[in-house]
Amino acid sequence: MKKTAFVTFIKSMSILLFLTMIVGVNIIVAAEAKPEKQPLNKELLEQYGSKVEINYLIPRPSVIAEILHQNQFKFTGEINPEKNNKYAGSVKIALNLGSRCTDGIMMVYGERKSSDQALEDLGDTILKLTADLGLENNLKGIDPLKGALKSKKQDEIKNSIDTLFAESELFLRQRDDNDLAMLVSLGGWIEMMYYASGELSTNYQTQSSKVLAQDYIVDVYINALSKLKIFVQESPVLLTITRQLPEVKRLMDNPTDQPISQEAVKGIYAIAKNLKLEIEKQ
Repeated sequence: MKKTAFVTFIKSMSILLFLTMIVGVNIIVAAEAKPEKQPLNKELLEQYGSKVEINYLIPRPSVIAEILHQNQFKFTGEINPEKNNKYAGSVKIALNLGSRCTDGIMMVYGERKSSDQALEDLGDTILKLTADLGLENNLKGIDPLKGALKSKKQDEIKNSIDTLFAESELFLRQRDDNDLAMLVSLGGWIEMMYYASGELSTNYQTQSSKVLAQDYIVDVYINALSKLKIFVQESPVLLTITRQLPEVKRLMDNPTDQPISQEAVKGIYAIAKNLKLEIEKQ
């Protein structure tokens, strides 16, 4: 990502929060600098220029809700999460785990509250996908999520999912699985793009459309996937995503912080819908 573009993003708090959700940015400093992680700010970015290391984070549900709220986004649609939890290969498992994370927050955030049974089914799917990534014996948040599902209290379920995913992100890092963490993040982002663009295609909201001005996020994913060329070529779903991202970036481009046009929103939705189907396809 270019330094000048990066600095511009920081001017918008909602954009910065979304960036925090998607990526963790560590500034790589000189050898004599302090070893602890440096804060993300304009001065550091200008000082160290292009020496930026990108680490990928699982999108936390609570942050998603904050971004939508700040952009006055109202979701009136119905959430029907994919119930399939049997995917072959870690790529599909990771992408779908991220997607179900977004489903969870949207089921609680939306104006149409989901049924307790639907939330319980989603929680079971998340637990299964988490286990398939080999995380079931390493996360303290699993039992609290199971308890929340039994209690049928939506706030507890939402908070438990949020905690579980934060813990999953940490463990994936400790296990040196940054690629999987990135794919979970990517799956969650595509799912949110699908819901947001779908809602705005039907009920266009000028201010809320800015939540789709995420061309810089697309740059992050394009860069990450380019470093997995062999991996991408062997994965039909990643190959499809890689080919579609440049067009998504074009539609999301918004250098002057203006509302995204309804025509562009519909274009984003068409791509997001296709990518969602590819991710969920067995």
